[in-house]
Amino acid sequence: MKPATLERARRALAGRYLVALTGAGMSVESGIPPFRGEGGLWSRFDPLVDGHVRTLDTDPERSWRLFRELAGPIARARPHRGHAALARAERAGRLLGVITTNVDGLHQRAGSNNVAEVHGSARRIVCHGCGRHASPDLVLGSDGVPRCPECGGVLRPDVVLFGETLPDEAWRLAMELVADAEGLVTIGTSLEVQPAAGLPLLIRRRGLPVVEIGPEPSDMARQELSLWLEGSAATLVPPLLAPARGRLGRWLFGAGR
Repeated sequence: MKPATLERARRALAGRYLVALTGAGMSVESGIPPFRGEGGLWSRFDPLVDGHVRTLDTDPERSWRLFRELAGPIARARPHRGHAALARAERAGRLLGVITTNVDGLHQRAGSNNVAEVHGSARRIVCHGCGRHASPDLVLGSDGVPRCPECGGVLRPDVVLFGETLPDEAWRLAMELVADAEGLVTIGTSLEVQPAAGLPLLIRRRGLPVVEIGPEPSDMARQELSLWLEGSAATLVPPLLAPARGRLGRWLFGAGR
């Protein structure tokens, strides 16, 4: 299928309060490889074993080998122009917030405030036993399994593992954002991992536009339920959300609120 043009996507979103849904492709240009695909973590680790909460219970050393592989790229990553454009749109009052399945915290580092991290954050450390938050300093430079100073339980990144439910507060925020949105931009997600993958359909059922940015169209785009822009987040998000200027700007943003 042919991708949509940037102008067509801008027209579809004109004058609307928007929400962004971001996935692993959003962070690739920051140096974080996706979990799936060539070079991804799941090409070297078994997601249903190494990434399962059951393994953390029975073999925490194996879990921590995965956690350390995840931590390195996240520590080195920096937000790119796409992250910055989302933060600017939020400050301007056009973007209500970001829903993300990423655990790298790059949206907040770029200046976004209203972020629903539905898969948690690798930048937070919690005790798997008592649930207390712990300082990341306790795991930095540790070769073994870091332990909670309060109860002796296993420390872990505050991310959602296979076999766990999504964090209630983050999912509640995500649903509130979707309910208030008048349009959705999906960035760097193939819309395959549920339940976040179902959020764009909630928007479309209300007759509202969905624009997706990525190297390949999702099934939604193939069914012509969304407009697909072929390309990367750093390249396409800034012009898509940039304030329009002149006569074209008044025409694009003249409708709606």
